[in-house]
Amino acid sequence: MTSSITSNKPRVLFIGDINPTAPEHSQYFDLFEVIDYKIVNTEQFHKDMKDDSRYFNLDGIFGGWPSGGGEVGKFTDELVSILKKNSPNLRLITTCTVGYDAFDLEALKRNCIHLSNTPSLGAEDVADLVLWHVLESYRYLSRFQQHLLTVPHTVKSRRILEREVFKYPFGHLYHQQVVHSPRGKKVGILGFGKIGQATGKRLSAIGMEIYYYARNQVKLDSELGFSVTYEPDLKKLVSEMDQIVLALPGNKDTFHMINEELLSHAKEGIKIVNVGRGFLIDGEAAVKALESGKIGFLGLDVFWEEPIVDEALLQRDNISVSPHIGSSTETIFNGTALFCLQNLEKVLIKGEEAESLIV
Repeated sequence: MTSSITSNKPRVLFIGDINPTAPEHSQYFDLFEVIDYKIVNTEQFHKDMKDDSRYFNLDGIFGGWPSGGGEVGKFTDELVSILKKNSPNLRLITTCTVGYDAFDLEALKRNCIHLSNTPSLGAEDVADLVLWHVLESYRYLSRFQQHLLTVPHTVKSRRILEREVFKYPFGHLYHQQVVHSPRGKKVGILGFGKIGQATGKRLSAIGMEIYYYARNQVKLDSELGFSVTYEPDLKKLVSEMDQIVLALPGNKDTFHMINEELLSHAKEGIKIVNVGRGFLIDGEAAVKALESGKIGFLGLDVFWEEPIVDEALLQRDNISVSPHIGSSTETIFNGTALFCLQNLEKVLIKGEEAESLIV
């Protein structure tokens, strides 16, 4: 991606990578005076926005995936004020992410800067990852693969735990964990939007009984294509489930939703998978519950101190982890960028309102 020198075009700062060879992207680059920003770290980004005149007089900001709170850090009150001071005509910030907790919404409102996120284009991809974590929680498949890669013998690689009563390493044990089938198990999906529904479809296909918790009841079974039960009482749902999947957005109502008090209502050994936001789970309560056996398995694609992962978790046999890659496919990488580019065109070129406006 190269910068245009045509001064009468809207100036757009591009934060984070974009695929310049994607034909659906290239047509948009001629619409803007493109200002590329190469990310170093949070401190440098804030300093550059404050002091480097190359990044002044912006009309819009294309926020790639790092803009969701990664290497560029949060768009704090202080940073938003700096942006507005140096770019009085800044009208729109787009972000490729669904989540927008990295942005100070009140500061954006006060400075008359709009923010648009990207709706969940990757629901199907996230649900694929949920399926993997759920299968891991019953079958420990990746652990067996790890042993086979180091011990290239199908029987010897299974001899990872011997109990006197079992003479043959059948593969039904992994250290202290017993391998089970997910069929017939009850799974409660917290949050039943696109991701929750796509998850329900997959878990139903492997024989699990699907329940969900949401503020409002959604589609009928006939519309979804699988059988599902709505439970409006969260504590009741948790008390009856073998497994919980968190597919909720992050906000003040869902912060630490999985906490010590709620877990006290759960079955012993409940399995939990989180692909929502890391802070949906009270980390201290989760570690305590893992140690006591209240949580039998924890599968995480998001973490309570993200991007840092609690190292104590990684020493356990009853976890599965992935580095926040639920929607990480090329299709989604390109699709979210296209959505943001189209929003910038709507606002800066056509004078229309952006889609998926947050403020």
